[in-house]
Amino acid sequence: MTRRVLERLNLEGALLAGTDYAEAILERIVFDSAELAGAVFSDSSLTDTSLRAIQAPGVRFQGATLARTTFAGARLADAAFHQCRITECHFTDTDLTGASFHGAHIQFSRFDRSELMRARFSGSRLQNCDFGRANLEEARLGQMKLRYAHFTNANLINADFRGSTIHLCDFYGAVLRGAQFLGADLTSVDFRKADLEGARDLTQTQLGRALTDETTVLPNGTRGPYMRRSGAERPIYHWLSTEEDAEGVSS
Repeated sequence: MTRRVLERLNLEGALLAGTDYAEAILERIVFDSAELAGAVFSDSSLTDTSLRAIQAPGVRFQGATLARTTFAGARLADAAFHQCRITECHFTDTDLTGASFHGAHIQFSRFDRSELMRARFSGSRLQNCDFGRANLEEARLGQMKLRYAHFTNANLINADFRGSTIHLCDFYGAVLRGAQFLGADLTSVDFRKADLEGARDLTQTQLGRALTDETTVLPNGTRGPYMRRSGAERPIYHWLSTEEDAEGVSS
């Protein structure tokens, strides 16, 4: 079966909701500010394509290959990117609330200042990616392989890192209250100025392999650096999630 090939088209502002681009090859297409809600790009290939500020909740990219493509300022709540290969792409200032990146391979891409609350990255691989100042509250980041990822000043409250391999990653100034780390490998992770108060399932070995200093807030609420046998890896209380906070107020 011959794959559709679309090149050098300007579809800026077009009404394309529900359009099917499955298995298509798209090169140097401009979709800026287009309406693409529910559109399907499954198993497609997008190269040097611009989707800036598109309105596309529920868009489906599963299995797609994305290279040098920008989604800056797009609205992609509940989008599906699972099993994608994403290289040198920009998701800066993008709404990815509840989006799925399960099993994706993502490298040299930017998610800075993006909204990623409850996003799902389980089982994915990330290398050289930037999540600076992104909101990853309650994001699922378990069973991942992360290397040279930057989460500077990101919101990671109640994020789930269970079983992940996290090497040479930067969490400088990140808020990780209530985050889960059971079985995570934190080799050479930078937790300077990070807030780990209430973080769960951290061990002496895990924190011993990470970089902490006097600006780090440790799980028990004290300031670092972390010292073995100090007990600072044990949180004093469970940090409430946003939903639990709301229930407590209403009760």
